[in-house]
Amino acid sequence: MAREHIEEDHGITGRNMERDGLTRLLGRMESGDTVLVTALDRAGRTMKGMLELVEELTERGITLRTTAGDVNTGTEMGRAVFHILSALAVMEANIKRERATAGIRRAQARGQKIGGRKPVVSDQRIKQAAQRVRDGASSVTDECHRLEMSRQSFYKRVKSLGVELRG
Repeated sequence: MAREHIEEDHGITGRNMERDGLTRLLGRMESGDTVLVTALDRAGRTMKGMLELVEELTERGITLRTTAGDVNTGTEMGRAVFHILSALAVMEANIKRERATAGIRRAQARGQKIGGRKPVVSDQRIKQAAQRVRDGASSVTDECHRLEMSRQSFYKRVKSLGVELRG
């Protein structure tokens, strides 16, 4: 298969059937062509989306196959296998999503922070800077320059650590 016939969609969820690579691919396809996907879930994440895609391909005389060879919509048996495996792929994606959501909720219930950036400046450096400010050895502005952070971020971190700036 020539490289110019390969289309990829990076950073776009399979739930979105409006994908540039897919659109370009479908625009080039003619009756008798075959769309080859690495796995069935690469064709789409929803049952509706996958069924609509295969229906469009079938109407145009185009076959959908997987590299594993377990699906070939060019035959009645292949279309039946496609429907069964599509349902299983959608179920698997939904189960993964449910598990991930449940895991996030459990972590939040334990008080764990989910997502966000890790602080660039360590808690220890913030405490040392706050100590210098408290001792009068330095100003907040000087410490912010030294730590390369904004005053707002500095105050926020000091507050989150429960450190006093006035002694």
